[in-house]
Amino acid sequence: MRFFPSELILEARQELAECLAELGHETLVMPEEATFNGAISNGEDEEKFARFPEKHQGHYEGSVVTLPNFGDESSAVNAVKHTNVPILVHSYPDDQNQRSPKY
Repeated sequence: MRFFPSELILEARQELAECLAELGHETLVMPEEATFNGAISNGEDEEKFARFPEKHQGHYEGSVVTLPNFGDESSAVNAVKHTNVPILVHSYPDDQNQRSPKY
């Protein structure tokens, strides 16, 4: 069972890639078709994704894990924990104007 609508996953992938490109960063992203829209939502996806950074070792300097909420992010974190690069766990959408205890 998938918990997040396809359009939210695809929107997040596109927006984050565009944002990083605007900041001058290249991105290396697992293909959408590798899992449900390229998302990591279970152990099977975790195994598929864990092989992705291994194949591209030396071609990236960090990992960004983007989550639609902070529910169960363990599969995504487990997939990148052995990459030996900095990992940013990021909430999406991330509205800078909503960072206070009020939200």
